[in-house]
Amino acid sequence: MTRNTNVQITDEALAFAKPMLCAVISRTEITQKLNKVKGRYFVYLLLKDNEVIYVGRSFNLSCRLSWHKYRKDFKDVYLAEYETYAECCQAEKQITKYYSPVENKLWVNYGT
Repeated sequence: MTRNTNVQITDEALAFAKPMLCAVISRTEITQKLNKVKGRYFVYLLLKDNEVIYVGRSFNLSCRLSWHKYRKDFKDVYLAEYETYAECCQAEKQITKYYSPVENKLWVNYGT
């Protein structure tokens, strides 16, 4: 598998689980579009200049992305919703491994 930093989320990156919902929102839409999205499992990718710079997961997406809004430099957010916590965790691990984002390198243990 080669490193791919293109903004397109490929079938190869998502081959391990199928998201129920995928969407892209801008940084400015975070609060207004996500206030009612709680209690659901999301993997999110922060994008800057068509590059995935960070991958994370959250059960409270609005709160988590609002926190990132003031600490990371990104333009858009790619969202993928998963049915279960286990799928969400596996998706985050695989997508992080696939894109190898610069902001994740300090703390992620990709494993084997």
